[in-house]
Amino acid sequence: MRLAGLITGVAALLSAPTLAAANCPIAAPMAAAGDYQLSYTLTPALPAVGQPFQMMIQACGPANSAYTGPILVDADMPAHRHSMNYKPSVISTAPGTYVAEGFLLHMPGDWRFKFRLAGANGPVRLAHGHVQP
Repeated sequence: MRLAGLITGVAALLSAPTLAAANCPIAAPMAAAGDYQLSYTLTPALPAVGQPFQMMIQACGPANSAYTGPILVDADMPAHRHSMNYKPSVISTAPGTYVAEGFLLHMPGDWRFKFRLAGANGPVRLAHGHVQP
């Protein structure tokens, strides 16, 4: 009797989704739109003009689940109405976690990051930040 209960409990534990796959990995969202939210960190933390940097992105979708679709990211200068001269590449490293490389802010000033995720009803656009290299 005990063995049957133990086997049932272990089977239930093994079939349950893992915490990382089932829940949003974001502790404090930086940007949100509808059911989608994300946060990011930069390396180096304070990019310098003309120096490449990368971004680690964590994203979540509906039902507080880890987002697993494509992400496009860019940086622009709202005051100047232009974006970067470079197009970052984004790869998924785990459910809800992405690395974007190829950033380079080519002039000093106020930059923001723009993200586009694939939502169930079309693109989801999010923006955040004001980075001043």
